[in-house]
Order: sequence, then C-alpha cells, then structure tokens
Amino acid sequence: MATAAESGVNRQKNGYSRRVVGPSSQTDSVDATVPPSQVTWHAHREVWERIVNAHDVPERRRQHELTTPIPVRVRLVWQRDGAEFVDTLALGWAGQLVRVQLRDVRSRAAYIGVHAEHVVCR
Repeated sequence: MATAAESGVNRQKNGYSRRVVGPSSQTDSVDATVPPSQVTWHAHREVWERIVNAHDVPERRRQHELTTPIPVRVRLVWQRDGAEFVDTLALGWAGQLVRVQLRDVRSRAAYIGVHAEHVVCR
C-alpha cells in the first residue's frame, strides 16, 4: 500500500485532503475534495503578477477617506497581460494617488494606489 506522500495526498485534521505538489505530480495543486471556503489566497500564486502602474498605499495619516465609495474605471497595466480597464470603487486618495479596491486573482493586494490620471468616474 502506498503511503500518503507516495500517493500525493496529505490528510489534514478536518478530514479533507490536499494534493501535494511535487515534481512527480501532474495534477492540480488543490484536490477537489477541499471545500472552497478552505482554499486560501495562496492557492492562486501561479497566476500572480505585478501591476506596473500601481503604487504602495501611503501611510494612514496622508490618506483621505471617502464617506461613500465612488464607482470608477481604472486603467491597470499588468506585467504579463498588459493594459486593462477595470470597473471598481475608489475608497480614498492621498495627493495624486487614488486608493481603489481590487478583486482579481492575479493580485495579492485588496487595495492599491493608482495615479489619478489612470482613474475616471463611471
């Protein structure tokens, strides 16, 4: 009988299984038996890419919060995928940077700062 490491499955305490990704495994990194609520943000690490025109969100004391988020269209330049327009929400600003919400598996960040020239109201 094959051990857990040999069969490519690692049992967790809750009874769900995760596939162990190694040089001999040609399957997905997460087994189908893992419920979606337990798949972490780290599961998409193969598709992460840098946003070329994004800036770090400035320190808190320089930020100005919006009382109501504003629907905007932002131009993002991805490292591999190129330029793309995304409909999202502006949540605040700091100088010339607009803080926008980002919901995309290609980015680890939930909020990014983008220069105002890349943002237009919808």
